[in-house]
Amino acid sequence: MHRASALYIAALVLAPRLAAAATWSEEAVLTPPTAGLPLFATSVDLGTSILVTESLNGTLQVYTRSEGTWSGPDPLTFPIDELSDGFARSDDDLITLLEIGENGSDLFTSFKSGGAWSPPAMSVYLGGVAEGESHSLFAAADTRLYVTTKYYTDTCEYAPALRAFRREDNLWIADGEVHLATCPAGPRQVTAVAADGDRVAFILSPSGAGADTSEPAAYVYRKGGDPGWFEEGSFTVDDALVASDYTALALDGDWIALGAAAVADGHGVVDLYEFGGEAWALAQRLVGPEELSFAGKALALDGGLLATKATRAGERVVELYSDNGEWLLEATIKGEALALDLKGPRVAVSVSSPRAIHIFKRDGELPDGVCVDDGDCAGRCLDGVCVPPGEADDDQGCGCRSDGGPASLGALALLALALTGKRRRRWRCREARPTERRRSAGASSLSTRRGRSWTTTSSARDHHTQAPSL
Repeated sequence: MHRASALYIAALVLAPRLAAAATWSEEAVLTPPTAGLPLFATSVDLGTSILVTESLNGTLQVYTRSEGTWSGPDPLTFPIDELSDGFARSDDDLITLLEIGENGSDLFTSFKSGGAWSPPAMSVYLGGVAEGESHSLFAAADTRLYVTTKYYTDTCEYAPALRAFRREDNLWIADGEVHLATCPAGPRQVTAVAADGDRVAFILSPSGAGADTSEPAAYVYRKGGDPGWFEEGSFTVDDALVASDYTALALDGDWIALGAAAVADGHGVVDLYEFGGEAWALAQRLVGPEELSFAGKALALDGGLLATKATRAGERVVELYSDNGEWLLEATIKGEALALDLKGPRVAVSVSSPRAIHIFKRDGELPDGVCVDDGDCAGRCLDGVCVPPGEADDDQGCGCRSDGGPASLGALALLALALTGKRRRRWRCREARPTERRRSAGASSLSTRRGRSWTTTSSARDHHTQAPSL
């Protein structure tokens, strides 16, 4: 594989709570197997050990990671007669492709068995125009798949809906439909959909019913037995400039990220909502420092990490955030991304010139004595340093290890970098208690520490990020 250099890590930000204790480095560059593949890298789906991208209409390329090395690709050509309209990976052993045709829509699948992929074949006939249905988007989790459609009632007319399927072995079995709990104010369409475990989230286009009409821009539904799915949460862009609704989303366990461009004085936002056991609540809003910082076009969320396309100082970048009780900017990748995806400690970013997919890997753990929250210490966490049980706090952050000895020079150096310069800010341990984050089936966690969430007295926090300097 040719190693290109269109993307590179621009800088690593040592944020006040040491979000950048880990480092990101380029692991591989995946290039097209041949020339003349116009769709290559325009969309990517990253798994634990595979990456899938479309190269031609109906042809997918599958790269495989084994013992730290990426190889391939293995081409999969699906026997479709019409246009493909997206693909999705389920675990690392089932790939599904949606075909849109004049006479109906179909789902095609290929599964991995004995180290090889099966010949792609039609799996599900979805119906078509004759039945009054239209299919345009779909999303798959490890055990569930959802396809956009519409349903007709006397009150709702043709309202947006999702057809649901559950995975049994290597097959998708029809499992009902997700209908809106209330009829929309006007004609609306599903513009984005994401699935994780027993949840599905989707964005609806504005109805055009008027500026005075308050209507949710996004929803989360959850599988809950009979009668099937129930509405667990709805989300409205809470901003004076509501000309733009949410346009991008990502879902992972008890977190949903929603992006919008023309809010926060045109700077764009990424709103991060968390499910606290009973309801969804806005936990944090990321606001860009300049106009159109967040374009609301691409988001990825997995295991306490967030990737988003952004603009900093007029330059297109991909920003990586980590959840350490607060979502903080951890690293910036310079370059304009065609597409991106995130899985565990890896992010895949594709670029157009030269056409390639870059994979970056997150490495490293917290140095001894350095902490992000109380869960990293035997005692408590003060200003990024562990304070042993029974020790009194001092104004300098103690400089103590959890075993009572002095902190290592490396740990103190990291702490000094985090607390000095223009980004200097004192972080007292907030009154927070770690609680087990409810992880849905199929969601992953980077580590035990990242498997927790924190509750605070504030309902939401605005975080204005600054472009890192080289």
